[in-house]
Amino acid sequence: MANSTTVTSPQPFNELNNLWWIVTVALVLLGAMVTQESWIAGLMLIAFGAVVSPFGFSRILSWLNAGDPLHCRVIIVLVALASSTYVLSEHTARVAAEAAEESHIQAIANARAAEAKQTADAAAQLSATQAYFAANRTSVLSEFAAAVDGKNLATAKAIRDRFILAVQDPEFDLILNRYVSLREDVERAEAEKTRLAKIAELTKQLSTVGATDYDQAFTIYAQLVSLEPTNKLYKQKLDRFVKARDEKAAKDAAALAASVAKAERQKKIEAQFSGYSGVHYSFERMIKDAMNDPDSYDHVETKYIDKGTFIRVFLTFRGRNGFGGMVKNTKVADFTIGGDFLREIE
Repeated sequence: MANSTTVTSPQPFNELNNLWWIVTVALVLLGAMVTQESWIAGLMLIAFGAVVSPFGFSRILSWLNAGDPLHCRVIIVLVALASSTYVLSEHTARVAAEAAEESHIQAIANARAAEAKQTADAAAQLSATQAYFAANRTSVLSEFAAAVDGKNLATAKAIRDRFILAVQDPEFDLILNRYVSLREDVERAEAEKTRLAKIAELTKQLSTVGATDYDQAFTIYAQLVSLEPTNKLYKQKLDRFVKARDEKAAKDAAALAASVAKAERQKKIEAQFSGYSGVHYSFERMIKDAMNDPDSYDHVETKYIDKGTFIRVFLTFRGRNGFGGMVKNTKVADFTIGGDFLREIE
């Protein structure tokens, strides 16, 4: 009896398998590159690549005794990409945070080292200065005293700045007190020189100020008084210009108020008249009410005279008389500035 041998034909290497082999290789290569950043994310991609490969996926389907739905492998690829991206981002964020923390710690250490070095340098400098003063005390004190006596503030200041923190010497302190007094005297002299120069400048400016330029004169004399409070002439001038300025301000305010009042008064007067025909509204109504034939009223002209406390209105019109004829007539009446009737003038 001949032995029968079963030959298993290989899985067809069709176009779909070619596509998934490409996807598998892409995932494996991507995983290999990602491994340099995060080995977990890289291994995930490589593992998922093995799962979706034609060889691996066919074994899984055979083990599960299931079909080969294409969308399952697509979902697996998407899950692989999403999960590995999340793991990689978390790893990158953690690495960045650790690097920032290390940088912060290093910065603190550097700052402390720099501070310690600065302190050590200052201590060394102080010690060196103290040693130098001890070895050259006589010459240093002599040079300091000569600079102060010669009013050489720059040299004296340089010696003071060099030894003031390192030296505790009674004679040095005495010279230092003389230096402080000298510096104050020089500063006062410079301030006085500046004050006198400013007074001269302001006095010169006064020659260009006009007689009615109260504001500029006030400003100059106010500065002069602040520079020389005991000068009675400056104080008198300032008071005079203050008074003149205040009077001018009051006059300007009164003129403005009068102008506003005049404009308001004129506005009230003009409101009594028609802007079209010029007739006085109230006077016209009074005339019509007194006419035999109001419908025949025909306005001719209206004039007025401003009497100060009231206005006198002259209204000329035509109308039918009791005989039916058209006659021309002029009525005169006084009205208040606000438009109220006062009297009729016969």
